[in-house]
Amino acid sequence: MIYAEEEAAGTRLLIDGRTCLLQNDHDPSKLMAETPCKLLRYLVLDGSHIDADMPYVEVEVMKMCMPLLSPASGLIQFKMSEGQAMQVNNIPFQKFNFSVLV
Repeated sequence: MIYAEEEAAGTRLLIDGRTCLLQNDHDPSKLMAETPCKLLRYLVLDGSHIDADMPYVEVEVMKMCMPLLSPASGLIQFKMSEGQAMQVNNIPFQKFNFSVLV
């Protein structure tokens, strides 16, 4: 017998009493929330360059304010307004990678 359950990290399968997690593909150009939260404010300007591990937005999760960190460097483009609720796996930001020619 097989049971499946969707989670934020992927799909959890239970096959004959054994658990298997099929993780979602990780795309660093798609910045998304892993838990439902509220977008409080942007910490950088739209269209600006952000570095890896740089905070780019502040969110509220269960009455706590916390920054979201960029997994990689690139240009950021906002797709949501401050104050909006963010759902799991919603993509409110898009990051574009680029190289600098010298």
